[in-house]
Amino acid sequence: MKRLGFKPQPKDKGSEPSVPRRKYSRAQVMAKITAQLTTRELHWNYAHAMGKRMFKKERLEWLDDDQLYKLMQALQVDQNRRYGTPQG
Repeated sequence: MKRLGFKPQPKDKGSEPSVPRRKYSRAQVMAKITAQLTTRELHWNYAHAMGKRMFKKERLEWLDDDQLYKLMQALQVDQNRRYGTPQG
């Protein structure tokens, strides 16, 4: 390609990912976590323990927004593994 005149563009280090992640409010993420725990009949201590294992923080309230979002995703992955992928 270079022989034909193609000049590669240098990659911009530190640029944002090509697919931006949607930003959810903290209240929306907490509502989703509440629904996930309620559906599986789990106690909040389960979510606190996951947060402690994943981020070394004792309480969910101490997680920042990205960490809380990742915890919600981890709960969803676990739910999909145990009960199958949701339809729809």
